[in-house]
Amino acid sequence: MINYLTNKLLTVVEEKLTKEEVVELLAERMAQNTKVVKDKGAFLEKVFQREEVGTTGIGMGVVVPHARSESVEDIIVSIALLKHPIEFNTPDGEDAQLVILVGAPKTKNKEYLNLLARIARIFRNKDYRKSVFEATNEEELIEAMSEL
Repeated sequence: MINYLTNKLLTVVEEKLTKEEVVELLAERMAQNTKVVKDKGAFLEKVFQREEVGTTGIGMGVVVPHARSESVEDIIVSIALLKHPIEFNTPDGEDAQLVILVGAPKTKNKEYLNLLARIARIFRNKDYRKSVFEATNEEELIEAMSEL
């Protein structure tokens, strides 16, 4: 997963945000810091449509809102560690502390699905989740995520 990340796409969020605000913040980081997202609004629309179909929470404090979109040119990941966890309709009912936004073009379906499966597998590891959740700033979050 680290191949899809840059430091500018990871953040620690100190303020209390809504689910929509967090997703919008991450999409904005994608649009501002890369040339991958051509149309942020169109991408966000796909993400929110996907959320309406069913939860993208994997549980244990981790959610992975995601979408395939014509407005995304390559696979991209942006991550927010929330200091104030939020309700995100997760299967286990646990509030989301880590939000991993994933975007992909429709042409990279296999790679996209493999990435989603890898994220779910990695975050099942309690010790790994703990090391990520304990990050207090962007540098620590980047270090924890780089272990991928």
